[in-house]
Amino acid sequence: MSDTIDFKSLFDLSPNPYMLLDRELRYVAVNQAYLQVTASRAEALLGRNIFEAFPHDPDEPDNSSARQLRESFQRVLSGRKLVEDDEAIRSSACELLEVLGHEVRPVSNGEEARQALAANGFDVLFTDVSLPGMSGLLLDREAVRQHPGLRVIISSGQGGAVEDGVAGAVLLPKPYDLSQMGRALAQVRASG
Repeated sequence: MSDTIDFKSLFDLSPNPYMLLDRELRYVAVNQAYLQVTASRAEALLGRNIFEAFPHDPDEPDNSSARQLRESFQRVLSGRKLVEDDEAIRSSACELLEVLGHEVRPVSNGEEARQALAANGFDVLFTDVSLPGMSGLLLDREAVRQHPGLRVIISSGQGGAVEDGVAGAVLLPKPYDLSQMGRALAQVRASG
């Protein structure tokens, strides 16, 4: 049995509709479920900007749905931060986040995370509870205090042992899969 995960097959075979966009919001990939939901063909979407492929709805004069979608994409493009000390888990989590369409800046410890947070703006901090040199919970509290509006996902193999985490943080128990990570990201988006 192979230790590698075939993310392309997971993407293609998922019953949930998924699309991948590049930074210019052009379609890079779509799965069959997405094509069914949008009543589209892959060749009509790939390479096109999402707002060109699905222009303004004439039944919505204020165009609020398109505006909200653009704002959502802008938040996603502002970056995500992943702090995980285990290289295998960090690599796998980065792949999952990228499959979900997020740009990720992975680091391996709390000090690297502090430096990256100070140098760049992030909208979500995704961290493990146990990090070398400092607790992930301490990092989360410090980061939220210094960067108001930063949302947090805490990953833990310790179950409910994360009682003193950041208020409003989403707990993602290990091990997790693509759909669980997607739900955690949806929860933090809803909280922002």
